Amino acid sequence: MYGTRFAIDAMRRGGGGGAIVNVSSISALWHGRTKGGGTPAYDSAKAGVIRFTTGLAWLREKEHIRVNCFAPGWIATDEVRSYWETLTPTQRLERGAPARLLDLEEVADAVARLARDESLFGRVLVWWSDGAPGLVTWGDRGYGELEAIAL
Repeated sequence: MYGTRFAIDAMRRGGGGGAIVNVSSISALWHGRTKGGGTPAYDSAKAGVIRFTTGLAWLREKEHIRVNCFAPGWIATDEVRSYWETLTPTQRLERGAPARLLDLEEVADAVARLARDESLFGRVLVWWSDGAPGLVTWGDRGYGELEAIAL
């Protein structure tokens, strides 16, 4: 929240306009955790990032500042990859882990798309590691439907 707030302040001082991409997690949505347990505090915080982002959609009209959010699945960072690689495909399925990890280039492309696309503001891009990226339909109360998006 502070990073977003400081970015908005800097954009205002610079004459207005710009793009902010917040990062949440797939675990904040129904697309995320399918097994009990997990980390409820993390999931709740990431859900807050999504709502914070969508609540700032009004900035586009008033100040030409677009705020969007990326909610990825499992990303192939060293720590995640080292855990994921110890699991067999059966264990991955049992534990709700994806069959593949998002690579860092895919993550960068998704963030860049949200930052560049002038038509997107207050939107959430969801990408479960096994699937394709999709935008949460504007006004969807449960994030049940995703619009296809090309990166």
